[in-house]
Amino acid sequence: MIITADELADKAKVFADFRGSDVVNLSFIDSNYEEAENNGYVGYNNQNIEGSESIVGYDYSLAKKIISFLRENDYDMITLFGDAKLVPPSYYFYNDIGVNVYDKWIPTDFFYASADYDLDMEGVVGRIPVMDENEADNYLDKVMNWVENDKAVVAGGKITESVFYEGELAAVDSLNKGFFGDDVEKFFESDGNFESDKVEEYFSGGAGVLYIVGHGDGDSMIFEDGEINSRDIMTDIASYDVPFVVSVLCNNGAFDTRLTGQIYSKSFGESIVASKAGGVAYLGASRFSYGVPEYDDGGIKKSYMTELIDDILDETGSLGERVKKGVKKYVESNNMIDKYNLRTVFELVLLGDPAISLKERGSSVSVPELDVEDINGIVNVTSSEAVDFKLIKDDEVVSSGKGDSFGFSYSDGVYLLKADNGKEKRLYFGLEDEEVETVIVKKVYVEDEGDRKKHDVAIIDSELSNGFLKCDRKTKLDIKIRNDGRSTENVVLDVKSEELDIESSKEIKIRESDEYEVSYALDFPEAEAGEYSINIRLYDDYEVFDNEYVSLVVEDCVVKNDDSVEENMVVIPPKPKVAEKDWLWNAVGIVLIAGVTMFLIMFSVMKLGKTKSFK
Repeated sequence: MIITADELADKAKVFADFRGSDVVNLSFIDSNYEEAENNGYVGYNNQNIEGSESIVGYDYSLAKKIISFLRENDYDMITLFGDAKLVPPSYYFYNDIGVNVYDKWIPTDFFYASADYDLDMEGVVGRIPVMDENEADNYLDKVMNWVENDKAVVAGGKITESVFYEGELAAVDSLNKGFFGDDVEKFFESDGNFESDKVEEYFSGGAGVLYIVGHGDGDSMIFEDGEINSRDIMTDIASYDVPFVVSVLCNNGAFDTRLTGQIYSKSFGESIVASKAGGVAYLGASRFSYGVPEYDDGGIKKSYMTELIDDILDETGSLGERVKKGVKKYVESNNMIDKYNLRTVFELVLLGDPAISLKERGSSVSVPELDVEDINGIVNVTSSEAVDFKLIKDDEVVSSGKGDSFGFSYSDGVYLLKADNGKEKRLYFGLEDEEVETVIVKKVYVEDEGDRKKHDVAIIDSELSNGFLKCDRKTKLDIKIRNDGRSTENVVLDVKSEELDIESSKEIKIRESDEYEVSYALDFPEAEAGEYSINIRLYDDYEVFDNEYVSLVVEDCVVKNDDSVEENMVVIPPKPKVAEKDWLWNAVGIVLIAGVTMFLIMFSVMKLGKTKSFK
């Protein structure tokens, strides 16, 4: 069934004839159905929550009437024809872990798939977020003529500045699970080819699936060399050979741009559908998404959005059926009281026709099995088959080779070894030396673009976990910086103290509106007592953005005769000792006194006894 705004009814009818579907106009639902009751989730039901007034033009009354209609009319598959201004979301869910007001209010179509308000989807929902007939024509032309290409493209880079290339970890894990088949082209930052121009060509054709994990800005995908934005997608030449786009990128799946007054006219996901090229469908998140994958002793651990996407890709059937079964699996295997899990399910979006049929992409290639011998930094690796080996340090390939064995040595720093036979095994060496660092948040600015400077990076926090050292000379320096400007910056963070022999210089790529944290483990076993200063400087080739000093006090550690230290000891004063001579005379005195006392008592008793017997 297709639910459409009246102004798109003619185009919806064309699509319905193609799919063999029914069409229902919103005016019919509005006139013939009462509002359903409110659901039990915090959000638009609660108008006293911050930011509810920022959602302008949301027709919640109509949304609840659509829910009433769906309760009376049982459809397995529902297509919403129009963006959020034309066809309202089923609800705006409020989630307080969002990083700003925009991010806390999540548009969701989930309750159209589950009209009884539980977390079990009765049907599947896809939304075609076009805003007029011209965009509707663009989408109908490509989806009605689409032929899925056998090739898949996977792309990813760093989500934080750590050595793990988390976006690649997610892509490699899904690739190794066989979701994309064997005809796969990879664009990874660790290979130096996570670049916009290399990926952008596939939005005009050449692949059946494009899977990408990295940063999103709402209207753009961020790469090493720049970005691909919604304006680029909208100007692509028409193609029927476009991909199904799977994108674990924050905010790029928003379908309510016109309700929330963003500074861009279309989100990236909206442009994928509305363009003559772009993609045949888009699977992603409507707001900031969680689930950065973790490297776990040779394996990869996913959570939240990266886990849910895998659950969907692992299913069979039409695109909509895969979403339904994947969400069901995720709900059944996770604690849905957890607000991160609840957020993940509600912010998931399928933009496009849910009836699209996808290839079953099997894989005949196995992940390489590696046998590793590491003796004091001298490593020999043997593979179960011939593979392409690549050793990477600090984003640079330091050694490579092809075959079933590979040897290298390492010392300072962290090294990534990749063994690639189409699928990929990754191992890390020297991880104990890695600094702790994370990108914390991605904001979305709704104010006028002109209110922000183009270049505005600052140190917003710097502190020592312990600024007064005595016998324990270890501490940790935490630094947080933020980019409030309107451009991605390549900056240098210097941490120096000549007296303490600290000298660290780190290059950081910090994107627009990101916050970034780095921690340094410090140890000063030989430092003399005194007060020291650590200089933190943030700059690029053109200017110094910020300069701060952190104070550290070191005191002498007093060693006692028994080699214990006085720091962190509770001292209990000992009882005074009595000299041996004093003790002896005291003892004699006590015995004499006791003897005299006993004699007097016995004498008194005998005398009393005599008196009583002569009575």
